[in-house]
Amino acid sequence: MSSYNSIAYTEVLEILKYIPQEKYKLIPDRVIESMMKNCDEKCNFTYNIGVPFERQKISKKAIEILEFFDKNFWNASESSQVIINQVNIAKLFNNKAELKESTKDSKVNTSLVATTPKNWIMKLIDRLKSFKKMFGQNK
Repeated sequence: MSSYNSIAYTEVLEILKYIPQEKYKLIPDRVIESMMKNCDEKCNFTYNIGVPFERQKISKKAIEILEFFDKNFWNASESSQVIINQVNIAKLFNNKAELKESTKDSKVNTSLVATTPKNWIMKLIDRLKSFKKMFGQNK
């Protein structure tokens, strides 16, 4: 874990102390636990509630994490919540093993268009059409 990420986690954890409890509860526990595990204890970031957010000295990475929370947890629809919990969180924390496990176990279909598998005869016809186009016999 890079020190840049661990500093950002420390900043985010400090900022999360000042958000409403309802929003805090929307963040999955494993995300909070992972940030606590990987944060930098030596970093002494203090969020000043009296200063506007834009004027605080917050790292770009911490702002990106907060934007991710806003988009995916605080303003997410119910249907997208399942996909977010299983895929995007693992990407956020670079847990490739966790990503592989979650996608193996859940078998979530994330395609936008419902497709039905073609039978062998339709595949053959499509293949013959493509050969016909390739060899210019389409008069």
